[in-house]
Amino acid sequence: MVTSPDAFTGQNFRRGGYLDPKDRYVRAAEFVQVARELWESWQPGQIIADKNAARFLAGNAADGPGSFRYAGDNFDISGNFNVPRSAQVHPVILQAGDSDGGREFAASAADGIFTRHSSHDAGREFYADVKSRLARYGRSRTA
Repeated sequence: MVTSPDAFTGQNFRRGGYLDPKDRYVRAAEFVQVARELWESWQPGQIIADKNAARFLAGNAADGPGSFRYAGDNFDISGNFNVPRSAQVHPVILQAGDSDGGREFAASAADGIFTRHSSHDAGREFYADVKSRLARYGRSRTA
């Protein structure tokens, strides 16, 4: 996840123009929330693939797998997600950003972080800072 720090890139990838820097991580967090809801919209066991019974999916067609509805400040979508849940449920989420907002977003949503530091001590400080924020999001420091 990269929230694009400059206006040119921001306008290129977002309808409606560039987001104010204070709003970039708010939108990114909502994007991750929506994506997770899509990835999790298929419940485990919905694919039964029983050739003998001529059934591929569990349940009935009315409440089919992948149905979702999301309405928020930045996204308003509904439908049926046509990609079944994977074994790991969602892909690895990597985040790039060293600002305070980027660190907070990483602590809340990232599985890994791209960052750079000019010294070992600076890297260790960054690591400790992000790890110290995890508990706010119910995440373990060993995660």
